[in-house]
Amino acid sequence: MAEPDPPGHSPGVPRTPPDQPGHPPGVPRTPPDQPGHPPGVPRTPPDRLVVGRILRPHGVRGELSVEVLSDAPERFAPGAELGVGDPDGPEPPAPAVVRAARLHLGRLLLSLEGVTDRDAADRLRGAWLSIPLAAARPLDPGEFWPHQLVGLAVVDRQGRQRGRVADVVPGAAHDLLAVELPGGDRALVPAVAALVTVELEAGRVLIDAVPGLLGEPPEGSEEPQGSAPVDRE
Repeated sequence: MAEPDPPGHSPGVPRTPPDQPGHPPGVPRTPPDQPGHPPGVPRTPPDRLVVGRILRPHGVRGELSVEVLSDAPERFAPGAELGVGDPDGPEPPAPAVVRAARLHLGRLLLSLEGVTDRDAADRLRGAWLSIPLAAARPLDPGEFWPHQLVGLAVVDRQGRQRGRVADVVPGAAHDLLAVELPGGDRALVPAVAALVTVELEAGRVLIDAVPGLLGEPPEGSEEPQGSAPVDRE
């Protein structure tokens, strides 16, 4: 997982890094649910957060072109410590120290200690850059890490169960909650305060089910007897 992305990212849902090849960019780097993983139970937090990805070598002196997945510039300051490699792999990421960093045509160029030529840089092509979860910045009120949202039950404002949060996916203007519906289909819900309220302790996300957003309520999902509709704050 990664730290929140730059301005324009929807408040309350920090963005996370891309996952392994073939996995949608921005989806939390947490293990897939085991069969029978109960809706409403968030997944286990990761040990590390991804803050960048090495794209390719730049030049012949070991510089690396990096896709930045953090809005904390100190992550890449000289002397900063990073892990290089897959945080979810069988081996821990290799430790690395930033030697220098600069911007070039809008892209971060990073120099790491011990990486001094193009061949050494090329061996790092595609590698993730990560930090320990404990080193992440504190979240502001109303912000959540995606691993906290994945697995939560999705309930509409009438109190009806509509599915569960399967993924958090970045969009052009804001993140999207990928909701797994009872029939197996998925719906993408904009993670904006006008539509979504997170009740973490209750293990659920309240969503305004505007027409067409979550499909039709499943049969037999009428509002339970004796329970009031969920109030909008």
